[in-house]
Amino acid sequence: MTVRIELGGIVLDLLPGRVAYRPDTATLFVADMHLGKSGAFRAHGVPVPESSASDLQRLASITKKHDAKIVVVLGDLLHDRNTLRGELGSQIQKEVSEFPLPIHLVPGNHDLHTKDLASLDLTIVSEDGDMEGLRLRHKPDPNSTSPMLSGHVHPVAILGTRGGPHLRTRCFHAKNEVMTLPAFGSFTGGFEINWNDGALFASGEQEVIPLNPDAKEMSLGTTQDPR
Repeated sequence: MTVRIELGGIVLDLLPGRVAYRPDTATLFVADMHLGKSGAFRAHGVPVPESSASDLQRLASITKKHDAKIVVVLGDLLHDRNTLRGELGSQIQKEVSEFPLPIHLVPGNHDLHTKDLASLDLTIVSEDGDMEGLRLRHKPDPNSTSPMLSGHVHPVAILGTRGGPHLRTRCFHAKNEVMTLPAFGSFTGGFEINWNDGALFASGEQEVIPLNPDAKEMSLGTTQDPR
């Protein structure tokens, strides 16, 4: 299930899989993919599977379902300064170059420290860049007076009770004119958002659910996600 909202007069669809879609420009927005993070874990002896390829494949599948024309990554496409080095780096460079749509990147704090970022086949968008009335940032600006999409925070919400059964779920977080996207990457942590601090939309693999009164008030309606 997809939830449609309006942010400062701009219509956005919050999609399953931690992606936002702007239908009037056919643009998909994601944040905090952290490609190469699982490789960094393995380099330190933690036996985890490589996730970069699967995350890019998952994103490509979503773009196809929604007939998107462009993908914008709101920072931290890459995980660390050495992500593009060695065999894994070559693999990531190849997969980015073969991605079916143009990728635009608002560099995040992790990207800015990455060696050879310029070697990737993508377009760099400046922090605070404007895309047809929508401000794009990696770090959210809570004082923004115009509609903004951002990442960086990795927002999560807690479902259940303290001391009892509960679940952490990645979520979209909207407050005033700012929408912060959940981290797209498979190997990412999260920062808990207070239940009463703006609108929270749980983002699962199959559906998006308005969690609190602010989110329900912000929702314009729901539709079934294309299969």
